[in-house]
Amino acid sequence: MPKVEYDGIKFDSDLEVNYYKYLMMENLYFRYHPTVPIKITKNNTYTPDFVVYHPNGVVEIIETKGYNPYSKMRDDMIHQVMLAKPEEELKQWLLENGYSLTNVKTVKYKKIKFLKAYGFVDWDFKNPNTIANKRKEKITDLEAELKEYKNKVKNYERFMKYLYKPNKKLTKEQLHWKQNFEAVWRLKNGC
Repeated sequence: MPKVEYDGIKFDSDLEVNYYKYLMMENLYFRYHPTVPIKITKNNTYTPDFVVYHPNGVVEIIETKGYNPYSKMRDDMIHQVMLAKPEEELKQWLLENGYSLTNVKTVKYKKIKFLKAYGFVDWDFKNPNTIANKRKEKITDLEAELKEYKNKVKNYERFMKYLYKPNKKLTKEQLHWKQNFEAVWRLKNGC
């Protein structure tokens, strides 16, 4: 893996350099690549990219990650194990690394990525502009509209049967509701 040098420090990636710059700009106390690794399993250890102290007493153990298909399985395993680690274990690890626990309220693990539109976000953050999220939003909006109309119409089941009777002339409003109902069905069934 190519190293990137910045401020006299060799970083593993451009993402780490950018996060380093971000932390410097935010004027937060942090440490890059702590010396003592965290034990993940019997034979595996893990060294986080950053440990960040926030003024409110929160300490974050940060992993910066771009997408790497070759290490995805190991990364996912580490992510799951770190999320499940008790806070006391993380505090013990901080002590082993020479950190002070004075004014520390909580210690948590966080895996982050960078999105142009949002900056540094949690790894699990879903971009609201993705097609899947837009589809879910559309379904929710249409269902809310249909529910509202269902409350207006006294006999909804009879109305639905009426909509699908052949050779029936529909008003503009009825046609609108029929199209919404069909759109929800198509979106839910991936058509």
